[in-house]
Amino acid sequence: MTWQTPKTDWTVTDGVTNVDFNRIEGNIQDLKDNKLNKTGDVMTGNLVLHGSVYPIISSKSETDGGSAYPNGVSMFAIGSGSGWTPNNGYGLVITYKTDITRLTQIFYPHDNSNSVSCAGAYIRHYYMKNWSPWVKVWHSGNDGAGSGLDADTIHGLDSSQFALSQYKGSTDLNSITQSGFYRIDSNCANAPSGVDWGQLLVMHGNSDTIVQIVAGYNSTNIYWRSGNPSDVGGAGTWHGWQKIWHEGNDGAGSGLDADKVDGHNLTVSTTAPSNPSTNDIWIDISGD
Repeated sequence: MTWQTPKTDWTVTDGVTNVDFNRIEGNIQDLKDNKLNKTGDVMTGNLVLHGSVYPIISSKSETDGGSAYPNGVSMFAIGSGSGWTPNNGYGLVITYKTDITRLTQIFYPHDNSNSVSCAGAYIRHYYMKNWSPWVKVWHSGNDGAGSGLDADTIHGLDSSQFALSQYKGSTDLNSITQSGFYRIDSNCANAPSGVDWGQLLVMHGNSDTIVQIVAGYNSTNIYWRSGNPSDVGGAGTWHGWQKIWHEGNDGAGSGLDADKVDGHNLTVSTTAPSNPSTNDIWIDISGD
């Protein structure tokens, strides 16, 4: 028998005809022939549930294992203080169980706000009697400043490709090789004198060469050095520190060794220059 559309407009005065009886009897038989057993039967296609029908189960403990959940998808809501870890246990738990040893669980926090930024779901997995730790699901509504998101790259660039700004303390300057700006303390190994509690600028463009510039907080002296040492994958060494001369640290007693004085050649000796030029300066130190 095949299913026939039932009559739905019966009145108290209607009689039952042979057609009606045969239709009713046929439909009853069709239901018997096509009923779905509670166990053993397999459904195909889409199952549509009408009305307020959801696979809701009683709430569970966060430590309950696979045997506590039915196969397939199930869910339950829990309140604050329930003992669940995410959001102090206030949220919706959705569980998908394939068998007693394998489950996936999503915890979606409830919040008193309508902001999407609060909708940071958590996920964990269950395998062979052990739950993994909860991990937060990042999305466009909960990432950004202060979110705690630790990404491998920023705009496709690794962190080693950005200049850092860090406090390094009393650190060996040979070990500070990533490009950036660093505050150093006193007694740093391989530092020039007079740069205690100063600032270090490192320029290392992802290669085997490097440049460092350093200055103390209480001095006008600035020093620089370069090299291709093994600290950056080079085959050479660090060059020595060189002082940078400027109008604030030259002059008498500065140690500046210049080729000229006010644009004039200067000779300091016991004998006069053999081929002097006009306006050259000779300082006689012979004592005569």
